[in-house]
Amino acid sequence: MIFLLLFIVFSILIYTYLIHAKYIMHPTIVVGLVTLLGVMVAAANYTAWGDIDKQTCMVIAAGVLAFTVGGIISTMVNRRYCLTIRGKRLLNNSEEFKNGIVISNNKTIIVVIFMLIVTILYLLEMRQYAGSSSLFFLSIFSAARSVVYSGKAISISSVLQQGIYICKALTYVYVFYIIYQNKVERKKVKLIYYAPLVLYMIQIILSTARSEIIYFVYAILVIYYCLSMKMKGWQQKNDYSFFTKMIKAFIVFMLIFVVLGNIRNNVNSSLFDTFSRYIGSPIYALNDYIQKNGISECSSFWGEETQYLYYSVLRKMGLSDKVTDVTLLPTYIGKDESVRTNIYMSFRRYLHDYGMGGMIVICSGLGYIYTSFFEKIKKNDNKYLLMILFAYLSYPLAEMAIEERFFTNLLTARTVMCCIYMIIVFKVLIKDKIVLDSEKTCGSEG
Repeated sequence: MIFLLLFIVFSILIYTYLIHAKYIMHPTIVVGLVTLLGVMVAAANYTAWGDIDKQTCMVIAAGVLAFTVGGIISTMVNRRYCLTIRGKRLLNNSEEFKNGIVISNNKTIIVVIFMLIVTILYLLEMRQYAGSSSLFFLSIFSAARSVVYSGKAISISSVLQQGIYICKALTYVYVFYIIYQNKVERKKVKLIYYAPLVLYMIQIILSTARSEIIYFVYAILVIYYCLSMKMKGWQQKNDYSFFTKMIKAFIVFMLIFVVLGNIRNNVNSSLFDTFSRYIGSPIYALNDYIQKNGISECSSFWGEETQYLYYSVLRKMGLSDKVTDVTLLPTYIGKDESVRTNIYMSFRRYLHDYGMGGMIVICSGLGYIYTSFFEKIKKNDNKYLLMILFAYLSYPLAEMAIEERFFTNLLTARTVMCCIYMIIVFKVLIKDKIVLDSEKTCGSEG
């Protein structure tokens, strides 16, 4: 069944790309690619892990197809109310990019100082949490992860937490600016403009959450791709050069992921073993869940594993005492049950809380929402802030075949705060020459 699933997912992906969305970073293509990658890795471990159940094959195929159908419907709706980017609009697009944007050196120096202070405070607090005597962030990362595995939750001050959110917002804006300068204006930026990215990477390592690296790399790819396509008027759809860049970024990410995993666990896992555990094992974990529980709803109460935000608001209002269970118990996969994992694909939580029908509705809805967001970026030639927000908010797509992130991670107060900070940071840092030049033109004509 795993090879049948491989054929089905590959067929859905090829059909979607050739007929519906010839954009590599289109939401439906991203979900298809990450799912195909997971199935390929699972199939590569067929000898050691065995086969999957036919119900598991049906659930995964239905989930990917539902997301794709939602995306197709969204595209059809958007095309009815939008003009195609051609002719005069394409010309205006080129003129807008020629004018450019700028972030001053003085603002960048202030940003670096702020992020450096936050990083140092974060390092000291995580050092205390981990009980480490070292000041080297990789050593603190290893010690802190061991404490996390022991069951002790990471707790930092609320003020420092807000500082970390602001640092995330600053970093995403600087990622956009660096790519814009290199890709659009063909200019090299000073090294100091890369400092926020380096400091943010240190903060990610200190947080012990390796998945944040996935989100960051994915955001860089999204911003790079959207700016590249805007330069081409979204007309050059078969961008194979970008696909090679995406593969290179993925290889770099996996190397970092393996190194951090080995440091964290004090082991020496190979690239393939780490790759298999993180990307291939969720399919077999889902298979194990379905074999034990079936595909019908089996939650103790509505939204037990997904409605974190909903119940947290109700608890604060004193209207409910229900607590959502975000952390899933580990399971062992393989013929000898030697591989331990606690990631089950996003479909597992949807099945648990809403059953097969609910899962299809949710996947279709997500396909519709994210495709609408993507189409909005295509329509608005100079909405750079929208592009940054999309790069940040669409990270659940990159992990849809690994773990559920939309309900458990994205729909939280943290996301709201980060979006607010991104809007503020963008407005404060970015000086849009387009607006300034147009104002000068209007003034001279008046």
